[in-house]
Order: sequence, then C-alpha cells, then structure tokens
Amino acid sequence: MKLDEKDFIVELRGNRNCLIEGITGLAEYGENAVAARARGAVIRINGKGLRMYMMAEDRLGICGEISLVQLEQNDDK
Repeated sequence: MKLDEKDFIVELRGNRNCLIEGITGLAEYGENAVAARARGAVIRINGKGLRMYMMAEDRLGICGEISLVQLEQNDDK
C-alpha cells in the first residue's frame, strides 16, 4: 500500500509487537521508551525490554512488552 505523504499507520499485534509505517525519524530510543517522528506527529511507545527489530525506508518495528502507545500531534511536517 502506498501511503499519502501525510499519512502514517500504527499496527499492534497483541502487546508484543508494533509496526509503524510513515515515520521520518526517531525522537527517542531506549529499553523502556521509543518515540518515532511521523508526519505531523510523534508516536511514543512505552514498555519493558523494547527493542527495534526492523528499520527500513519509512518503517519501524518494535518488540517487547508494550504497555502504552501514545500519539502526540505537532506542527512539524
């Protein structure tokens, strides 16, 4: 699927796997928190034992024990 330049997709598979498409970069990366910049937003994932299993083009895959996924709107595009 081709995303519009303003779109992003967050896909959760249970509480152990998160795939984000449409990212423009990382804002934070650690074992307990990961934040990805997306088009007009920051997607923050909190949990335990988080790790990146994939980062390619505009995609980011995170696995671990996910407890919170939060969307923060911003004006940066």
